[in-house]
Amino acid sequence: MISLSENIFELVIEIGGDYQRVVLDYKVLQCEQVKSDKIGQRLTCKNGTGCFYWHSKSERRRPPFDTVTKQLLYSEEMCPNAESNCIRGERCPKAHTKNEILYHPLHYKHYKSAEDETSGTSYSLQPPHLNPFYLPDEKLAGFEKMIALKKTISLRQSPPDHSRNTQRRASNSWLDIKTFKLKECTQTEQHDLKTCHFYHNETDRRRDPSV
Repeated sequence: MISLSENIFELVIEIGGDYQRVVLDYKVLQCEQVKSDKIGQRLTCKNGTGCFYWHSKSERRRPPFDTVTKQLLYSEEMCPNAESNCIRGERCPKAHTKNEILYHPLHYKHYKSAEDETSGTSYSLQPPHLNPFYLPDEKLAGFEKMIALKKTISLRQSPPDHSRNTQRRASNSWLDIKTFKLKECTQTEQHDLKTCHFYHNETDRRRDPSV
């Protein structure tokens, strides 16, 4: 069965063009010019704020999809701990920067506005494809499918957080022998290590029986 995340990825590819490039790559990589030309805190990239690549970590976006599974890696909801060194770091299932929200496939081009009123920053001077908002005369072939798909997803709901252990106490029906103790636990709260579905050290870890 194809997951909603896979459907979203396939629609991004189907829409293609600048839309696909922005969703998948915008602000994902660091600007090479900034890497080589940075002097103290002064950035010398000739493209300035209009550069396709990030100049500071506050601009950076993590890739929205897993390159292998095509699953969404985080939602378009801002992490409440993003500004205070979220302990989940790169693995957090929520957005960590403003750009991770604005150019998320469930936000980018879904809203009609040329202004980001929350910060007073105007995107009207940006090329149309870098403006995260839908422009009145803008046409994206196939985008109506993305809008329809979004309606089937609970808004502002994070992708499943597999780092949490959902204990089902009625019986051992919670145990999936195919995945039990194969992935590392990232849960920070105190919990029962023996019944946790994830491993906590190499002694606790199982080798994948399917390999």
